[in-house]
Amino acid sequence: MKRKAEVQVDIEQVKGEIRRYMVEISSALEALDNEKATQAFIDFGALLQDQYPNLLLDDLRKQIGKLMVEECSKLKIPPLDFIAYFVNAREHIYEDVVTDEDSTPQQRQPRLLKMDAANKGINVFSCLLGTGRWEKELEALKGQKLDGPTLANTKKWMLEADYQVSKNLSEAVRKNLLALHFVSDLYENLEKTIAILTRQINEEVQKNRDLYKSYFKGDGQDIDIDALVKALKEGPQSDEHSTEIKMALASYDTLQALTRTLTDAGEGNPTPQDKLRRFQDHLNQEDIKSALDTNPDDGVTQFLKTVLYILKCAVTFTAYHWVTEGESLRSPQQQSLKEALSTLKKAGEEGVIDEPKNIM
Repeated sequence: MKRKAEVQVDIEQVKGEIRRYMVEISSALEALDNEKATQAFIDFGALLQDQYPNLLLDDLRKQIGKLMVEECSKLKIPPLDFIAYFVNAREHIYEDVVTDEDSTPQQRQPRLLKMDAANKGINVFSCLLGTGRWEKELEALKGQKLDGPTLANTKKWMLEADYQVSKNLSEAVRKNLLALHFVSDLYENLEKTIAILTRQINEEVQKNRDLYKSYFKGDGQDIDIDALVKALKEGPQSDEHSTEIKMALASYDTLQALTRTLTDAGEGNPTPQDKLRRFQDHLNQEDIKSALDTNPDDGVTQFLKTVLYILKCAVTFTAYHWVTEGESLRSPQQQSLKEALSTLKKAGEEGVIDEPKNIM
C-alpha cells in the first residue's frame, strides 16, 4: 500500500477508510481469498499507524471503538478459519526478524513495523466486529490443526505483501511505534494473567466463605481482592489462609504493581522506552521476582516466560539499542534473546504455553 505524505485527514475521512477496509477484509475472508485478506489486514494496520502513531494497541482499540463499533458490530462475521494461520505466521516472522543476525537493526525496522501493522489490522478488525462475537466464533474453531502448506503460504503472502513506512512518520515516531508495540504486548499479557488469578482467587474463597465473608461485594459471588490483599499484607500472619490463596494473592498484587509501571504517567511524561525500563527494573526487584517465581501455576509460568521474551526483544531492539542510543548490537544481548526464544519454544513444546486461539 502506498501512502501519501500529507497531514492527517479529518475524522470523517478516517471513518470512511475504516469502513472500506472492514468491507474489503470481510469480503476477502468470505471469498476464502486469504492472500487478499493478508494484504488488506496489513493495509488497514498501516492506516492506523498513520493516523494514530502514539497510541498503545489497547488505547487504539478503544479510540476506534468509540468511532465505529456501533456501526461495525452489525456487520456479518465472516469465516474465521484463516485467522489462526495469520496470527501464527505473524508470530513466526516476528521471531525470525528479531533473531536475524545477518541484517542491521535499521534494515529490520520496516519488517518490524510491517508486523506491527498486521497486528493492529487484525486486532482493530476483531474489535469493531465485536469482541464477544469474534471470540465465540473462534471458540468454535478451537482445536483446529494448522495445515503446514497453508501456514507456509500465509508467511509467504505476509512477507511479500506491499508495505511502505509512511512518510508522515518521522524516524523518532517510527521508533516510538516499536516501543509502543512492546508496551502493548506486556500490558496484554498482564491483563490476561490477572484475569486468570482473579478467577483462581474467587474459586479459592468459595471453599471457605465464612473466613472471607467480609470481603464479598454485596450479595455477589465476587470478592474485593484488593481489600483482601491489603488485609493480608498489613495484618498479622495467619495459618487460616491456604497456601494456594496466599500465593495467588501475592502474584495478583505483583502483577497489579507491574501494570502501574506501564499505566502511571509518573514524572516527566515518560516515553514508551521509559515505561519499558521502569517495567524491567520493577520486575528485577527481589520481592517481585520471588512472588512470581514461587507460584507454580501454569498461567503465571506462561506470563513469566512470555514477558521474558518480550523484554529481551525490547531491550535489544527498542529500549536500550538503536531506538535511543544507536549502539551496535552486542553479542550477549543477541545470546540472551536466543535463550529467551528457546525458553519460549520449550514451554510451548511442554504445553505450558498454548498455541494462540485468538488475537485479543
